[in-house]
Amino acid sequence: MRLTLLSSLLVSTIACNGAETAPESAPTSGDSRAHLRYGSVSGAISGGQNDDTSSAVVGIATLGGWGFGICSGSLIAPNLVLTARHCVAPVLNEAPGGGVDCTKTTFGTTYESESLYFTTDPVMNRQGNYWAAREVRVPESMSFCGNDVALVILATPVPSDVATPIVPRVDELVHDGKDGKDADIYSAVGYGESGDGAGGSGRRRRRDGLTAFCMGNNCPFYSSATETEWMGETGVCSGDSGGPALDAAGRVIGIASRGAADCAYPVYGGVATWADFVKQAGKDAAAIGQYEVPTWALGLSTDPLYGHTIGLPCDDDAECTSGICYKGVCSRLCKAEAPCGNPFVCSTTLGICEVAGIGGACTVDAQCPAGLCHDGVCTRACNGNRLACPAGAVCDDAPDVPLPLATSGICRIAPVGPACDDDDACPGGDCVTGRCTRACTSAAGFECPNGWYCDETTAQCQLADVGATCTSNAQCLGGTCEDGTCTRECDVTLPCPPTHRCDDASALCERIPFGDTCQADVDCGFGECVDGRCTGACAAGAECLSGYTCDAVDALCRLIPSGNACTDDAQCDGGTCEGGACTRACSEAAPCGDGLSCDPVSRKCLVPAEAESTGCAASTGARSPTSVWLAAFGLLAGVAFILRRRRA
Repeated sequence: MRLTLLSSLLVSTIACNGAETAPESAPTSGDSRAHLRYGSVSGAISGGQNDDTSSAVVGIATLGGWGFGICSGSLIAPNLVLTARHCVAPVLNEAPGGGVDCTKTTFGTTYESESLYFTTDPVMNRQGNYWAAREVRVPESMSFCGNDVALVILATPVPSDVATPIVPRVDELVHDGKDGKDADIYSAVGYGESGDGAGGSGRRRRRDGLTAFCMGNNCPFYSSATETEWMGETGVCSGDSGGPALDAAGRVIGIASRGAADCAYPVYGGVATWADFVKQAGKDAAAIGQYEVPTWALGLSTDPLYGHTIGLPCDDDAECTSGICYKGVCSRLCKAEAPCGNPFVCSTTLGICEVAGIGGACTVDAQCPAGLCHDGVCTRACNGNRLACPAGAVCDDAPDVPLPLATSGICRIAPVGPACDDDDACPGGDCVTGRCTRACTSAAGFECPNGWYCDETTAQCQLADVGATCTSNAQCLGGTCEDGTCTRECDVTLPCPPTHRCDDASALCERIPFGDTCQADVDCGFGECVDGRCTGACAAGAECLSGYTCDAVDALCRLIPSGNACTDDAQCDGGTCEGGACTRACSEAAPCGDGLSCDPVSRKCLVPAEAESTGCAASTGARSPTSVWLAAFGLLAGVAFILRRRRA
């Protein structure tokens, strides 16, 4: 029994079979949809049934001076057919009886593409539509066993309304039950005979529920299966050569090559073992046909669990083909080999696709979660409320980049800093104190620009602190501590407050030199010369220098008067009332008035006597009324003491 089986395998092949009736006329060379004329055909694949729906399983007509042949194949892209090599090339050194001997049988020179025609019709008849071949690709080795695979690029793509291509399972080997996983259950489809010598070739048939028996080296020796092949169960007959074995998900996992008598024990070429060969042809065919490269050709997962449509609006899981509705849009499972693509990203915690965030500096698309870098910032596609941009960004409906399906624009981060009169002047943001601002986050690229900081209370960009005293940068909100004062970056689009000027060298806001002596405004930079001293305008958020007050009439910082008689602080115009006289802070930039001196300890303007009592040298020789009174009191006390002594 074993010898008979082995002998059958060696001498039998699923060869291209002649039609029951030869075509009355051959198609014109180069005609992509020529009409071939056949006689009627009937019957069913061994143990199977007629198949009128698997339109991507194609019939192959081979025409030559030697005659006519029929094979099967799989349309795996609009203009790409996967089939057996012996369907596109002669078989040499056959075993006795026309079979295959893996030690001797080889392939001859590949047929010219003009002799190959392909149809999606369920019956290869005289009125069928046929697509012509453009290019044929085969492995380098001429040995038959293990190399019985071919790819044919068609002259023109098959329209999507005629046939939807079948996905080739290039990312997963066939499971035979010996690798710890359940054996693949597959369907055999082809245009072959319904049984050995039973006729009926030229009619597409299908048999389901078959089981992968073994893979490569796991197969019995009599199978002659190589490491790139696997052996199936039954049902494949003459004329089914090149036809697919389809797994439970409908993916091509095998290419019918040869088998034993009675259409039994077929040997298939493993699609995944030829992954690089198939994927390269997929990329090239897409370039020729001018359509998007199939995801399987890019190395992405072919598992249908990762192929569900995402992004459609939903309210519950039942509305999505994946059964996953997340945050109002249909999602699906994802992994490194099955990325989500713009505008989605694979959640590392949930393992499903979610709408990508934006922000982050970039130079190329690959640096961004959603795969889109624009104007140096990572972004994503958007579409109204369903795929709305986050706060602080706006959906630009007229981008200059390609967009994925179901989107209308890309998210652009709202500008910060331009002058404005109202919110309408700040798309995606708000107008605050005459400047555009927006929401902010800690994400690089979505944080606030230089000169601004992210306010924790409002979650908006606010102008950095300028003018406050400091000892370190940490004490300046969004700014820099320079010479004990908070400052920030500045330029023509982001000018300094009125009390400061933008230093050309450092590009930082520099306080106007209050108190410096001057003769004209030009001596005070961006300040003004008032009463021989430099001063500047005052405004909210930028206080006057210590010792000055903001004049409400002309909005200029003016020295606070000192020395005037008073009874409370309200009478001192920004100063304080001490000892019946107004005083204030003093410094080199805020000198005291006539008759007063700057106390080095309190740094306040005091009358000379008070200055002496605190170790401050008097600015004049005059004594204060208080010191005169104390001297007089001492003199009277001395006189009284002398008189008492004399009376005694």
